[in-house]
Amino acid sequence: MISSSLPSQHVIGFSAIKHLDDFEKRIQFLIGNSINKKYLTNDYDFGGYAKKKDELISFMNAFYKADAIPTDFVYTGKMMFGVIDLIKKNYFPAGSKILCIHTGGLQGNLSLQQGILNF
Repeated sequence: MISSSLPSQHVIGFSAIKHLDDFEKRIQFLIGNSINKKYLTNDYDFGGYAKKKDELISFMNAFYKADAIPTDFVYTGKMMFGVIDLIKKNYFPAGSKILCIHTGGLQGNLSLQQGILNF
């Protein structure tokens, strides 16, 4: 996605892994120096890979209730939490078009106690 994005587009990755500090080096290794605007945030990892907190689960339930889109606590729930938080913080310029890619992974939710999620 980064290598095919236009110069006017901004690609944001939401890390599910705690302290992924060498992201830029990894991307440069894979695609070279043709990196447009990119950004990786560890701010929404909720403790790391496959970790969760009550705040994330509450968000996932509210998001499903509002938009009928199920998310998982490993990847997509964290990403959507981050996107909505960044919107609330006015990170994106007015009129921005935001594309979020749901990576699936809903099977991870089967490890949760029944009834924790509304979907």
